[in-house]
This record gives sequence, C-alpha cells and structure tokens, in this order.
Amino acid sequence: MPRPFRHPRANRSLGLAIASIAFGAAMAGGGSLSAAAAPLDDSAYHASHVSQSRFLTATPFDVKLSGGIPDFGYRKQGTTTTQSFTILNTGDNDITIDPAALTTLTSPFTAGSIGFTAATILPHNSTAAFNVAFTAPAAGTSVTEPVVLTATDRTDGSTKTLTIIFVGRSIATDPVHFAVGTNAGGSIEFGSLAAGGSTEQTVSLFIDGVVPIAFDNNDITVTDSAGNPSSNVTLSGSSFGGVGTTYRPGQTATFSLAFAPTAAGTFSGNVHIVGHQISIDPEQPNAIENVPFTGIATVAVPTPTPTPTPTSTPTSTSTPTPTSSATPSPGTGGSGASGTTGSTTGTSSKVSSHQLASTGFNPGVALLIGALVVVLGSAAATFGLSRRRSSRS
Repeated sequence: MPRPFRHPRANRSLGLAIASIAFGAAMAGGGSLSAAAAPLDDSAYHASHVSQSRFLTATPFDVKLSGGIPDFGYRKQGTTTTQSFTILNTGDNDITIDPAALTTLTSPFTAGSIGFTAATILPHNSTAAFNVAFTAPAAGTSVTEPVVLTATDRTDGSTKTLTIIFVGRSIATDPVHFAVGTNAGGSIEFGSLAAGGSTEQTVSLFIDGVVPIAFDNNDITVTDSAGNPSSNVTLSGSSFGGVGTTYRPGQTATFSLAFAPTAAGTFSGNVHIVGHQISIDPEQPNAIENVPFTGIATVAVPTPTPTPTPTSTPTSTSTPTPTSSATPSPGTGGSGASGTTGSTTGTSSKVSSHQLASTGFNPGVALLIGALVVVLGSAAATFGLSRRRSSRS
C-alpha cells in the first residue's frame, strides 16, 4: 500500500519541530546536542518518539554534597567546632555510599555521628548525613584534609566518587572578637571626685579577630551593681554614633563614659558591649564583652565666699603754695659833721608789692615792721651822738 504523500515543506517543518524538541530535552537531561539531529524526510515521523524518549530520560546515577561547608574557617585555638553534612542522591537509580573514608580522618578533624552504612539504600532525592568536628590547633596553623567517598549504583553496579576537602585555620582569638582597652586594664576606674563634679574615661575596642564588627550606641549598656540602668555613669560619646559603623580587623572603635555623681558614695557597675559580626557565615556569633567600673564621690565642701573689703574714697588735699620769706634790711644811718647834727635820714630797701605778697604776711603788718626798723635805726643814731657829746665834756 503506497504511503500518503507528504509535502517536502511539511517534512522540513516536522524535522525542525523534532529538532527543537530534541534540543530542549538535551538541555534538560544533559544529553548530547549532536543526538538531536533528525532527518528532514518522512522518516522523522517514525523516529520522533524514540528521540523524545531518549532525551527526556534523567541522569540515572549521580551524587553531590548538598549540605554543610567543609571549610571551617578561622577558629580560636583549643576550641572545637562541629559541622553537619548531607549527601544527596540526585540520580534516578538507588545507590549506596560507603562511609569508611570518614573514619580515616586525622586530627584536628574527627568524624562524629554517621547516619548511614555501606548497606544503606538511598533512593532518588534521599540524603545521607554525618558530622565532622574540627579542634583548632596552635594559633597560626592551617590544615587541609580531603576525603573520598564511593557511591555504588544498585542497578548496574557502577561506582562514582565524591571528594570532600576539609579545611580549618586556628587563631589566638575567636573569629569575631574585639579587645577592650581601659585606663585600668580589665576595668574602668573613675577615681575620686566631689559630688556634683564630673569626669570622663575613654574605652577602646580593638578588632583582633578576622571578621569585621559593627557597633552603635545602642550596643553599649551601663548598669549599676543592682543591674539597673546607671544614673551616675552614662555614655557621653562614641566614634560610631547612633547609626553605627563597621570596623575591619586591625581597626579600633572608641566610646566615652561620664561619671557625674550627685551624692557622696562608692559606685560600681558593669558596661555591656555587643559587637555585631559582619559575614556570610550564620554560625558566627556576635562578640560580647563585659567591663566593670568603679568610682568614688566625696562630700562636696562648700567654698566660703570672701567678704569684700570696703574701699575708702580718698579725699583730695590741696597742695600748699610754697612761700618765700623776705628779710627786711635795716636802714643805714648817715654820718654828721663834727659839731653839727648829722642827718638822721636813712634809706631802707624797698620790697615790691609782689614780694610782700609772696611772704604770706598781711601788708599792714609788713609796713609796721618796716616803721619799727626805721624808728630803731633813728634811736641808735641819736644814742650814738649823745655818747660823743658826753665824752667831749
């Protein structure tokens, strides 16, 4: 019986359609793209079902590590960290996995609980679980240890291997860690001051781990000895503020505390500091430090107010005008001729009016003194003439 006629264009369209289906199946099933080729004649009609069936078949045998991170990262020396792992059967066939290689792990790695044996059958999409612990050796040590697990396909007995490489590094501190620096080593000492006064202390936070840390003001909590919020010691400033700042390893953050007691006494309490780790590892905890503080307040001694000394207003004193004393000169008596009466008229030194005024005497008194001098001079002259006459007789 003759076959029905098919138009060549229809054959080409059918061939392209089958090629497209084959290409999609290859991408989904991981098959070879070359197998998607189909003839462009009517023979493709008969081959299409076979091609589609072949390319839509999933991988029959495959395994992969689906859970857990074999790189333990940085851990503090002497500490032990345990990780959980799962192996997933991603193929279609049932498989078994031999866990014997896990028991060969050497220090610092140790296999913990293993949830399967070599006889455990794992169907499609089922998992096998186990734990591995890493105990960090001396600081600065880096350890790498591979483990090769063998899986067996129960359908045909073929095998595949899965290599897991465990890595661990040790450091002196926790990965997320900061060191607190104060004025007194491991505590904050405010010393002693009078009640009503205030003083400050600065605290430094040095990031000595390997993970960046973020701080903000809300991460600093100050409590008294009873665990209540402290009213005498408060946060007065910081380098990170209320919004917060991230500090990388090797950097330092700071904040200040103010001690301002209102009454005398001894005060103590605790400063709680939280640093938030900034990493993609959800298992890394935040860093927390607690620092004690102490401070003493003494009774404030009031300072006496000095009484001001009244200042007397100086009185003005007039400066006395210096005076000069004028010494009047006595008149000079004249000499008369023998036998005759001598002239008794004498001359006296004149003192100018301004000179008399400079003596400070009253002008009338000055005239009186002058007249007296003249009289005395005349008397002296008369007395002299009388003595001469007496001696002649």
